[in-house]
Amino acid sequence: MSSIYGVLGVTDTEADYVTDIGRDLVFDAINEVLGYHNADMAAATKVFVRGETTMYQMKWLAPGSGLMTPVGQDPMAPGPAVRRYGEWTVGFPLTSYEEAFSASRTGLAYMTLQELDAHLDNIMERDIRRHRQAILTALFEDTAFTFPDIIHGNITLPRLANTDGTLYPEVPGATVEAEDNHYRESTYTVALIIDTANPLLDLRPEILEHFGGRQTTGTDILYLHGSDQTPYLEALTDYTPVGDVQVTYGADTDLARFLAGIPGRLHGRCEGCWVSEWAWIPDTYGIAVHLDYPPLLRRVHTAASGLPRGLTLVARESDHPLESAYYSDSFGYGVYNRLSAACIEVSGGANGAEAYAPPAAYAE
Repeated sequence: MSSIYGVLGVTDTEADYVTDIGRDLVFDAINEVLGYHNADMAAATKVFVRGETTMYQMKWLAPGSGLMTPVGQDPMAPGPAVRRYGEWTVGFPLTSYEEAFSASRTGLAYMTLQELDAHLDNIMERDIRRHRQAILTALFEDTAFTFPDIIHGNITLPRLANTDGTLYPEVPGATVEAEDNHYRESTYTVALIIDTANPLLDLRPEILEHFGGRQTTGTDILYLHGSDQTPYLEALTDYTPVGDVQVTYGADTDLARFLAGIPGRLHGRCEGCWVSEWAWIPDTYGIAVHLDYPPLLRRVHTAASGLPRGLTLVARESDHPLESAYYSDSFGYGVYNRLSAACIEVSGGANGAEAYAPPAAYAE
């Protein structure tokens, strides 16, 4: 439920109708409730989203590559001038979403606070679903998209690394920059996931090779997957379950520590990765994300535009016999770090080697 009762300082037994409180006071409280919703949204998306930007495009500056130049034993010999090189352009969409709630003058006069509370819950849930859809589309879609920005014209939105000609810094063991592909199709099906052939072994090294490789103590890679993969991942030899925080376990039970703020049901740790079943990941698909380097940025309106950020009650309108309240949210998600996440389709090579295809629900 929304926190409209708490913001108004009343209980559900102290006031029955909006008119008992006063419409203006209630609508002011609505925006306060939506402010809490927007803060919760930022916290809930931090696994995927590094932060906000008002820029429509920016350069991602690679850390560079190569070896420091030897100058011999002469303390007066100057070293050569060097510069960092390697960069690629990333882009971010910005789309406005709006919905209205309308009722007759009489209907609004007899609207209860409980009905208003349910109405707010509906608006906020629809906003959550829209954000989630945009986030997963930005990650699962492997083909660059041209976004028609009304101010800046067409903007190219690159995806995660997808062999589009971009050269990335050399990985451990290599000496030259190279293309990369973070969209994989497995040679095995979900039912054939085993210790030596599983999505964790495919995606973990794909990401960590860009961040110094796998460390002795493991790295915070999160693998989000559909429910079809759960029993097979739990059967892997290296799998350690995450304990139920409501259960006290015996001293001889090995459990992975609990990690807060993870989408879905965090159920274990395996091959140096956290493993979470998330209902919004379609069957046969999975996403791995480096938790220290979220791959996306959320674009919002500039402060100079005067337009609000986040879900907001932006207007009220009376056109007899109807009265309406308009709710709006403007945002867009684009890939910022093209190397810190990877997607897999566990299809047994149904599309051919490396022929990943995004799930229909998140294709753009």
